[in-house]
Amino acid sequence: MNPDDPNLQRVELVARALGALCEELVFVGGSATGLHVLDGRPAVVAEIAETGGALGDYLALRFREVVSHPDFENILPGLVVYDGLYGSRIEAVRERARAIAGLSGAAQ
Repeated sequence: MNPDDPNLQRVELVARALGALCEELVFVGGSATGLHVLDGRPAVVAEIAETGGALGDYLALRFREVVSHPDFENILPGLVVYDGLYGSRIEAVRERARAIAGLSGAAQ
């Protein structure tokens, strides 16, 4: 790991903000990979909804914890790629995270 990597401070900030929940996450390559999956995968909510059962319930629970965290809205902009689509990326990740948080029960 490069101690001068500018993303390291972001990951440390997120890890502190997530507290105990951080123990259940894996940070890969100096980025919050889970948010990149939400950003680059429009069908992720439907895919999770189709899994249903224990996995769907688990993901919904964890995403409820993330989106209800008091710093979620403040930290989110620092975790998405900054490019010409920055604003739409933030909105897409926010909407998908909230949609996953709203899932419950088995696949319909």
